[in-house]
Amino acid sequence: MLKPDGQLAIIDFGTVREISDTYMIAFRGSSQPNITSIVSRGYTAPEQINGRAKPESDLFVLGRTFVHLLTATPSCELPVDASTGRVVWQKKAPQVYKLFADLIDDLMAPLSRDRPKDSGVVLKSLDNLRLRSIERFVTSPRFKVVAIASVSFGILFGIASFAVHKWVISPLQAEARSQKGREALMSGDLEIARKNFEEEIALNPKESMFYNNLGLVCNLQQEYKCALEKYQKSLEMGSDRETIEIAHYNLGNLYQETQNFDAALAEYKIAMQSSNAVSISAKNNYARLQIWQYQNYDESIDLLKSCLTEIDNFDLSEKDANKIKTKTHKNLGWAYLQKADYRTAENHLRNAIDLDRDDLAAHHCLLAKTLQAQKEIKNALVFL
Repeated sequence: MLKPDGQLAIIDFGTVREISDTYMIAFRGSSQPNITSIVSRGYTAPEQINGRAKPESDLFVLGRTFVHLLTATPSCELPVDASTGRVVWQKKAPQVYKLFADLIDDLMAPLSRDRPKDSGVVLKSLDNLRLRSIERFVTSPRFKVVAIASVSFGILFGIASFAVHKWVISPLQAEARSQKGREALMSGDLEIARKNFEEEIALNPKESMFYNNLGLVCNLQQEYKCALEKYQKSLEMGSDRETIEIAHYNLGNLYQETQNFDAALAEYKIAMQSSNAVSISAKNNYARLQIWQYQNYDESIDLLKSCLTEIDNFDLSEKDANKIKTKTHKNLGWAYLQKADYRTAENHLRNAIDLDRDDLAAHHCLLAKTLQAQKEIKNALVFL
């Protein structure tokens, strides 16, 4: 809809329904009335259908609206790729520039975490599309023929190639190095990860997250001075909130490992204010440190209980959610053990073991101590 001030707005008339006598009877007659849901088939984001709308949900409906306008076909009538859950539409709109079409696909990603976070990110992506279109033009055969035919065009080609390499190709190469570095890090090959992260910084020294990546490897290699420098550099250059919050969380881990516990708590406290899942990890580490070093058991228990209620608010895979829940239950078990509330401690520790059986040493040790405190010596021996 075009507003009086010239701005455009999405209005979903799929949420409109007449309040008829039939509707009121259905509504009053049951605690869960069988009435039409407030959704628009083909346009409402999956998480919004489940009652968990997010800012990214508006980007989903925007993408689906673009597809309808570009293909003259309602989104619900287009085929869906069974392996990805994405609408198949690009062949029906061959007039659309491929890179722009891919951006529209990103707006409509089934999982909200795979979509741009807000309109600012979308605008930045559009700027990148312009740069990539320049790259495609200057590397095309037509441009090369013209450049070779004229010295002046040859100079222009050299300038354009330099600009494209600096502003387009180098950032893309840096992102590729970043991906290789993350893969090496996940497989435990720290040297390969470090090499790739150092190269990504050389290719794109203005990306603050790259310094976070390298700082993490330095930390794992126990080169704490290097890690501190890189995290601080990331904070100094940080242009987006998420990168800054991750840097504070990483600094908390670094200070904890170097036993600067007050500084670690201060960094975790900043990261706890995050609007994404890093806040739960920061709360867990903050609570663990309070249990371990400061004996603040009640404060830790309240914080950890809040973590358990907040986990489902984030768009996490089942595996990642279970890992966080495991850590939270383990820390709760430890806190209750220290308070001599052995039965509650046992329940949380058994929950931790049931959720994740890959990392059981700490859980078993704490559970054995809990059972021993309850005079269940025979059962305690099983977990030692």
